[in-house]
Amino acid sequence: MHAATRLAEHGSLDDAFLPPLSHAWKDALTPLRAWQADANRPWQPVLPCLEKL
Repeated sequence: MHAATRLAEHGSLDDAFLPPLSHAWKDALTPLRAWQADANRPWQPVLPCLEKL
């Protein structure tokens, strides 16, 4: 990938869910945000979302 087209690395997980990177998560964005927002939420439902990326 050309350096001019790379997205900047974000400092936190919250930042990674914000534009312009948020569009790259596609359908996984909603479940990932829900999982990240609740530390007691099980991680297993998020795994299929990550496998698709």
